[in-house]
Amino acid sequence: MRAYGFILFALLCAVLASGCSRSEIPAVEEQGVRLAFIVSDASDPWTREELVVAADSLERFEIDLFEIVASDDERLLEIIDLLPRRGVQGLLLCAPHPSIGSAVVAKAAARGIKLITVDTRLTDIDSEPLPVPFAGVSQSGAGRLLADSLLAQMSARNWPPDQVGILILDSQSSPEAEERIGAATKAFTDALLPISRTFLIASTDPDSLRDAVVSTVASTVAANPSLTKWLVFSADADSAFPALSALQDASVDSSSVIAGNVVVFPALPVFDSSTPDSLVASCFISPNRHGFLAAEHLYKWVKDSSAPPAEILSPGLIVTRDNFDELLNRITPLP
Repeated sequence: MRAYGFILFALLCAVLASGCSRSEIPAVEEQGVRLAFIVSDASDPWTREELVVAADSLERFEIDLFEIVASDDERLLEIIDLLPRRGVQGLLLCAPHPSIGSAVVAKAAARGIKLITVDTRLTDIDSEPLPVPFAGVSQSGAGRLLADSLLAQMSARNWPPDQVGILILDSQSSPEAEERIGAATKAFTDALLPISRTFLIASTDPDSLRDAVVSTVASTVAANPSLTKWLVFSADADSAFPALSALQDASVDSSSVIAGNVVVFPALPVFDSSTPDSLVASCFISPNRHGFLAAEHLYKWVKDSSAPPAEILSPGLIVTRDNFDELLNRITPLP
């Protein structure tokens, strides 16, 4: 069924390349619900996974999902113009540039196409978000989820809160990482762990971060002898590991450390014999949940006029040694 989507895409490309007018394009006979997913780069692993899960979601309803690439704004608007001629009534869109939003919304409305944006929120030319249903990752939800998982481990071990220090690590300094860290910090303060015992180590360069971690962890542990237990929150996949090594070098036993990291697809969490015992949880972020639900909501919107929620968000999935094997069986990066 998905092959038909690529046939339509080929037809659209041929039409655009030939410069034919719309009146010269043969219309496709209407038949049931037809949906399209326009992306800017189908070779990106995240996007490829998103296309797969969206198509899988619609297979339950025996619906074709037309998968189309539009790498620039002009091509995107041209393709939206053509979609009604192919019988498409609903569109999932990962736009090449968010600021094209006003033109996209106006054109979709004029063509009677229902629109859900995916991963990137559409904005106007002043970067103000537009009121279009959005499906994507809740970065703050992921940060809160991982922090709550670490706090649950802390509670299970009956750690006295006044003996606990927190290391927060960030090798990206991206808006996404900042959202995760902000939500995690809020979770820690909500748990009555004061901000004065929270130490942020950040850098835009992973090599610089490793150097900063080694020096900062050693001096922090030495300067705070009353803090004998440590929570380690890594806003990315790799930054936790130099911190765990540095804590060990500072004579902090692994049983006194609870660590977690955020892992973003196509990377996968790792819990094997090489994983430090103190790494107890990963928050795995992937496009699977919101890609699946966005397609389902769009189908119901077109078929039953059941409007989707304003936001369809994935907070991530907590992965531990207990559910790691199950995760690997369900999610494998595409080749």
